Amino acid sequence: MKKLAVPLLAGSLAVCACRDRSEPGPVVTAPSATATAPAQSRPELVKIQQRAEQDGQAVARAFARLEHAGTAKDAPAAREAYLGLRRAWRRLLPLSSLLEYAATIEPDGDEADETPADLGLKPLGKAVTAEPPNWDALGSSLRRTSPAARLAPSEPRAIALSLPKLADALSRAVFRWGVMLDGSAADTPDEQRIDVIDGGRALLVYVGEVSALAGGPERLSKASERFDAWLGANEKSPRITGKLDGLLSSAELGAALRTALADKGATVLPPFAPRRPTQADLFAEPVSVATFPRLPGAAPDGQLAAVGKRLFGDVRLSRDRTLSCASCHREGAALSAGRMRPKRFDHKPVARDVPGLLNVAYEPMLLWDGRASTLARQAEIAVTEEMGGDFRAIASELSRDAELTKALPTGVTQDTITKALEAHQRTLVSDDSPFDRYVRGDRNALSAAQLRGFDLYYGEARCSRCHRLPLTSGTEAPRFTRAETAAIGVPRRPGVREIDPDPGRGAIERREAERHRFKIPSLRNLPKTAPYFHNGSFRTLDEVVDFYVAGAGEGLGIAPAAFDEDARAFTVTPEDRRALLDFLTRGLSER
Repeated sequence: MKKLAVPLLAGSLAVCACRDRSEPGPVVTAPSATATAPAQSRPELVKIQQRAEQDGQAVARAFARLEHAGTAKDAPAAREAYLGLRRAWRRLLPLSSLLEYAATIEPDGDEADETPADLGLKPLGKAVTAEPPNWDALGSSLRRTSPAARLAPSEPRAIALSLPKLADALSRAVFRWGVMLDGSAADTPDEQRIDVIDGGRALLVYVGEVSALAGGPERLSKASERFDAWLGANEKSPRITGKLDGLLSSAELGAALRTALADKGATVLPPFAPRRPTQADLFAEPVSVATFPRLPGAAPDGQLAAVGKRLFGDVRLSRDRTLSCASCHREGAALSAGRMRPKRFDHKPVARDVPGLLNVAYEPMLLWDGRASTLARQAEIAVTEEMGGDFRAIASELSRDAELTKALPTGVTQDTITKALEAHQRTLVSDDSPFDRYVRGDRNALSAAQLRGFDLYYGEARCSRCHRLPLTSGTEAPRFTRAETAAIGVPRRPGVREIDPDPGRGAIERREAERHRFKIPSLRNLPKTAPYFHNGSFRTLDEVVDFYVAGAGEGLGIAPAAFDEDARAFTVTPEDRRALLDFLTRGLSER
């Protein structure tokens, strides 16, 4: 997948305090791996710091074993040593956001794009799990990663640990565990089990230390017990199930942890604020990657949004007064065009399927090819390119509308028109599906089949690797400032071994790697937004699921140059397929 970043949205709440991990991290070359002098931590936190140092030592020892196996070209030993390294790193996960060099063993967030391809866990894993192992690639990755691994024991000792730093690090770690639950950080089932089970157990170890420090608060104890019970239920199971409840129990653990530390004077906010709060204090909110976020930026201006709503249905925005925004974005189709293919001002059908507008206020990239980064720019493109409107003529005509000029005291201009349409679109929010209600606490909102469908969505089917929670689009939590595009090889029609000729983002960036790459749309309200994909060639969700099960364009033999590997083929039983469709159609749709 290709990730695109835009400026930080004002409504995204960064986690408080100590180190801004949203800035690009350092690239490890050859720093000194000598021991660092102990920093002065608060006395009651020294035990936690010592535990982190021991976990860092385990990382260094496991890395040394992998180096030895790589030198000997012993495939079984190398694979075992690699899993041992992954397990050791997961033990250090709770405090990894406080590390500098060692954290590049597995970069997170924006830093991942700044990291050399042969640095860290992922390339090490790919090299040793290949058949036969790729010893040259392993050697390169070992050399790149060696400084970070060797610094893992000494970096924790260099932290002047304080309660705010501890609260920040553990809150981040709990959220990150929930993100890893979908398996996107792993390439094999063994890796995923280590991430989920060993990573979860590590969280509980550090939370236990905090609980003792805070006097064993009841909420934290109960949250720890629930999370521990979920881990125990999956520890010996052949497949990880109940993932949504795992997410929510981890969210409650994070909330209880922040509450306990706030009582000790260290107030840390969750990764972002929910749109529908459930707690009096923001730090106490059980926020997970499944939580629907607060609208970014300031609340829409009510008067301006009302003007925008009126303009949304106004045919005076089009060249010949026959089209409005509402002509393509229909109320009954979740503000998509539904099954019709609308016509432009020149009576030609629009080139691409018309996506829905619900939740577009959260999207940092708009239109199928991502050429708009604001709702005002999106409105400008729609008016001029699809409706044939000329803003100078439109403004002149609308200026004669007394009611409209009164509502726009700064004048009727292209800027005020597009800003009004933007304000209206910021009110178009869909966040009350059964899935959302379940996340907010209604445990009867989803059926057993829909919960099983979520397990597939957030696991074997790999839907969430592209359609990221909570928006189910390509926009990533917790900052909601990065969006992804994907190249999956959509054919002209289902089953046809001929890729749709639309170059997508390739027409914007004019590079081969961008050809046939498109913005990842939301999966909410799917029954109302058919047909599917940029070309609208898939009429049913059954066809869509068949396409993905078979391996998308790769399965048809028409994969584009930069094919998204998460779209590879997978197997699914008839029962699981029905469960997945149930979750996608009813679990993610509002009434």
